[in-house]
Formats: sequence, structure tokens, C-alpha cells
Amino acid sequence: MDIGAYDGLNYSHTFPFFQKGWKGLAVECDAGRFSGLAHIYRMFEDVSLSRQKVTPHNVCSLLRSADVPPNFELLSLDIDS
Repeated sequence: MDIGAYDGLNYSHTFPFFQKGWKGLAVECDAGRFSGLAHIYRMFEDVSLSRQKVTPHNVCSLLRSADVPPNFELLSLDIDS
């Protein structure tokens, strides 16, 4: 689970795991960054992408809609902006 995925490569803590075949979800709200994310992650068929702003009010529904299991193993959370 990568919230604030940027372009999926730069500043990414999850990219190495996705390269190894981990399933997951990458979320980015910025349109330009999401475009880069979608381009780079097209090779990862087990990684879902979402372009939206994540808030305390929508994070649970986002996880449910992406079929993220309740006990997922890794969360990268970038909320500085």
C-alpha cells in the first residue's frame, strides 16, 4: 500500500517490492505524477492504481474498493503536502 506514490519510482519505498511481484495499491492525487505512475506501473499487473486524494474520511472505503486485505504487510504513507 503506497499512499502518496508520487510517480511510483522516485522517492518510492514500495517499487522494489512491486518489482519482486508483491501485490498492492499505489495512490497519487496529482494528475502529472499519476500519469508517470501509470506509465511506469503498466508492467505490474498485480498493482492497482488510484488517482484520488486520501483523507481520514475515505481511506477505509478506498482500501475496501481496492480489495486490500485487512492485514496487509506494508504501508508507505507520504502526507507532507
